[in-house]
Amino acid sequence: MLALECLPAEPGLYRAAVVSRRRSTTLRPPGGDALVRARRQLTDGRLVRAMVTFHRDVVGMPPAASWLGSLLLAVVPGYRLRIPGQIADLAAIDALGDRRRA
Repeated sequence: MLALECLPAEPGLYRAAVVSRRRSTTLRPPGGDALVRARRQLTDGRLVRAMVTFHRDVVGMPPAASWLGSLLLAVVPGYRLRIPGQIADLAAIDALGDRRRA
């Protein structure tokens, strides 16, 4: 839902977007405990581990794909720089709370 609100508001900020239709059946924020772990991993300088936590525990990717994707992100300098921002975005989404009735 948040992506659908942000894209038309600032279309120049995005080159592309993928919007999935994963239905939320819980009122819990998407980050929750995974966000706490990912932030701690970032603080410890473990960028790959933070993205593994994001991919596996938030997105729902299988463990092997989570590791591979995270490693690939970390070896490309431009993508590596965006890893802290991904975790910050997750924190911002959590802070918004349940937007289904907004």
